[in-house]
Amino acid sequence: LMARLRHTLHTRFGAVKPKTRFGQPVWVPVLRYHGARGALLAPLGPSGRIVHVNLRRMPLRWTRTRVVVNLALSRITVLRGRRPLGSFPIGQGTPETPTPVGRFFVTDRLIFPPGSPYTPFAFGLSARQTHLAPTWIGGDQIAIHPGPLGHVSNGCIHVPLVAIALLRKAAPLGTLVTVRS
Repeated sequence: LMARLRHTLHTRFGAVKPKTRFGQPVWVPVLRYHGARGALLAPLGPSGRIVHVNLRRMPLRWTRTRVVVNLALSRITVLRGRRPLGSFPIGQGTPETPTPVGRFFVTDRLIFPPGSPYTPFAFGLSARQTHLAPTWIGGDQIAIHPGPLGHVSNGCIHVPLVAIALLRKAAPLGTLVTVRS
């Protein structure tokens, strides 16, 4: 279950605006719910925070899609329920700029023009890099995007183009992404 923020969500950890810095609507995973009460994974801090809200005022939608990244195996797996839709090798952070582990979600679905290192598409995640390289100027948001394999990134998850094509079809905003070490 996912909920869309229509208004700024004020929590004891901070505020979450209803649009990302790229202008996209914020859909967040609902981790648990009972009646109208729900526990959301809000994009606050480097790993996110669980906040409790009234779901009655939020648009909701279901998805059975989730993404699991296993850093030890250097693999990303896209699942619908328990059924794997695809599993692919990944590139990940270096020892100095490791890929963060935890529960995150897709915050942005971005198209890039030819010539960009992120062409054709990238998925911004709620994860933040807390160990940025001193020469890196690209910001602290972790993303899933095309790129080389191995321990080569500033924390982003690099995938082959076939994985990008599958994620474009299967992973809407708010899709849960679990990164394990």
